[in-house]
Amino acid sequence: MALSCDYRLMRQDRGWFCVSEVDVGVPIPANMMGILHGKLSPNTVRDAVLTGKRYTADEAIAAGIVDAKAEDAELLGKAIELAATLAGKEPGIFKAIKQTWIDPISSAFES
Repeated sequence: MALSCDYRLMRQDRGWFCVSEVDVGVPIPANMMGILHGKLSPNTVRDAVLTGKRYTADEAIAAGIVDAKAEDAELLGKAIELAATLAGKEPGIFKAIKQTWIDPISSAFES
């Protein structure tokens, strides 16, 4: 679900990101694989889906999974700060850009 977001902030002291299907023996659906391929580098997808690695905040940033980390008390403020940098932009341009950027990813949901 987190990969569906345009930007991802992660709590720096607790939690992790992982694709655990390999560890529990559940196949990854094509639509989820489409999101993984659309949002992450090929090497990160490979490592995440084949190993089930649990990425800490620092590892997730290095792998391009999340954009930033913050202390729990600062997380909401950082998210609001990030959203504020986008709030002044023309809303219609987001739709146009996302249609060409996200449509290849969303086509995986049609299968």
